[in-house]
Amino acid sequence: MINFISFGSLRENKIAGEKVLRDLRQDFGYLQSGTRLQQKVFSHTFPPKYIHLLRPIADRGSALNRELYGSERRGIFQGTHNSLDEAVEAIGKLVKKLGIANCGEYSILVQHALEKRGLDPQNFKMIVDSLGGPDPSPDHFATVIGLKKGARLDSPKTWGNQAVVVDAWSGISMEARAAIDHYLKILSGGRPILGISFLDGNLTKFFKIKGL
Repeated sequence: MINFISFGSLRENKIAGEKVLRDLRQDFGYLQSGTRLQQKVFSHTFPPKYIHLLRPIADRGSALNRELYGSERRGIFQGTHNSLDEAVEAIGKLVKKLGIANCGEYSILVQHALEKRGLDPQNFKMIVDSLGGPDPSPDHFATVIGLKKGARLDSPKTWGNQAVVVDAWSGISMEARAAIDHYLKILSGGRPILGISFLDGNLTKFFKIKGL
């Protein structure tokens, strides 16, 4: 159960999210994404016999993504930092240098920026199981604010009517139910959906902070 809740109205939460997205665009510009490359490749419904032709392109996107992040990204998560601010700043410097950020890195930057504005953002991970896709269980990290008291990240129906998803990767500050529908279309690729699950997506808990 979540203990720290944002109590702004739906409109106020959307505006807060939009301001953070604008600030991030000013600070980082447009960051490419290896996962977005894969989703562009598989954004249309192709006959199964053609999937094998597209798979190498998507795999190359994944390999390039891993290669670019490599040891530097692992070093940030495995190293020890003086503060959370320092750890998040290291993530920001890395993605800015490489010009690449996936949804996980974006969620860290968004969460931190919203916290600096006095809000209580929570990051979640959404997993969609679909039928017949190249990736049977694609996932996505994003940030939600305005959660109702007692809300559970693994149960969006408990989030309340003021909940807003703020996602720099998708460029949205959107009412949570509409955002989930938006992600379903992207992650399923239009294929039949077998199941949907939500998990705690707070990646900052993996940072090692001195004294904590």
